[in-house]
Amino acid sequence: MKIGEVYSHLNGLEWLMVRREGYWQSLQRVISAVDASACKTHTVGGAKGNGRRAYSPPALNRQFKTAMEVEGWSNASARTFYVCRNSDVNLEVLDMERAAQREIAETQRLLDLKTHQLKQSQAGSQSQVDTIVELRREVQELEREIRDGRKSMRGQQKALIESYGLDAIQTSNSSDFEKDRVSVEVQLGKYFAVTFDLFVKHTADYIHNRIDLGIEIVPMKSMEVEMSSGPPFFEKHLHEINRQGRIFPPVPLVLIGIEP
Repeated sequence: MKIGEVYSHLNGLEWLMVRREGYWQSLQRVISAVDASACKTHTVGGAKGNGRRAYSPPALNRQFKTAMEVEGWSNASARTFYVCRNSDVNLEVLDMERAAQREIAETQRLLDLKTHQLKQSQAGSQSQVDTIVELRREVQELEREIRDGRKSMRGQQKALIESYGLDAIQTSNSSDFEKDRVSVEVQLGKYFAVTFDLFVKHTADYIHNRIDLGIEIVPMKSMEVEMSSGPPFFEKHLHEINRQGRIFPPVPLVLIGIEP
């Protein structure tokens, strides 16, 4: 596949190219590795379909997943949290989460630094064995600290809600892929999900200091008409961003339109 169009919102692409060297080229390789012709496996029935072959979103998603993993993009772990039916209590829970998230973000920044140092040491000479062992230990400890911090935060949320005599309902959000605070969503079959990603998910994650950039990959209209379901298309969601004005959504984004 290839990139048809790219839109950079709030200098998202420029930030990616300067602050995450090689990541843009990595995404280009991912898209090029997806064989769209092999995913044209769905037979469209009915009077209008006339038995024609269409692109299958599940087949495309499987190829994207494989290609992203090859490039080192991992499936993002779900962010689990608690909600309830009372708005005031939800706001109190959010205030609690922001305070805890600041501490987690500081640990995450240190983890990113140590992970980068570890990668550099592993690429260096074998004489750095002691350094590699120590860095690996520090990385594991920081990862454990982040996990424990998130678990403790969820426990505090649940306890707070229940202290008001309300049911604490557990829910979660997650992105398709992430690496070094860059979140990537590949939306090929759910037209409604793109709006949620752009205006809710990426925005919330950016405001709460969980990511620095959101990337959304969708088909161009020329591809959308050949797909088996009613997926999103680049031109529509570009217009949705444009009509909000220059500063909304308040998160750096890269919208990528792909085509065979």
